[in-house]
Amino acid sequence: MKQRFLEIGRILSTHALSGEVNFEHWGDDERGILRLKTVFLDKEGLRPLTVRRARQGTKHLLLTFEGIADVDSAAALRMKTLYARREELAESDATVFWAELIGEEVRGEDGHVFGKIRDVYNRGASDIWEIETQNGVILFPAAPVFVKAVTTEGAVIAPPEGLF
Repeated sequence: MKQRFLEIGRILSTHALSGEVNFEHWGDDERGILRLKTVFLDKEGLRPLTVRRARQGTKHLLLTFEGIADVDSAAALRMKTLYARREELAESDATVFWAELIGEEVRGEDGHVFGKIRDVYNRGASDIWEIETQNGVILFPAAPVFVKAVTTEGAVIAPPEGLF
């Protein structure tokens, strides 16, 4: 299901003394995050933070916000999840984000329902989908060779023989 606000990552810790924070982004391209001018502390968009500066750090992104000018103010944001407006992240209306796949059905090309996506992550070559099936959880390699279609309403796959 299309969501108006999407989880984009989590503030891990403070960085230096000027209010800058280490930010772990949850996606495959940090460039979209670096362009954001406003992020939110809630998925309803009621608690905005204006981004004053965003840059690439050694391991994580480094963010500075308006009104957060010292280490104590920044520390209050530690472990907070940040959200962004979908339209500011999406390259097109057809873009599908990980958060929108969670809870959606995975079907075969014949319409057979394999299960629902429980989680999505990336460990290298392709995304991995945790699919909750009647027989337990399957880790599915969401490589283009197996994924035929993905929308905000679910996915159509041609799984490798014997996986399900």
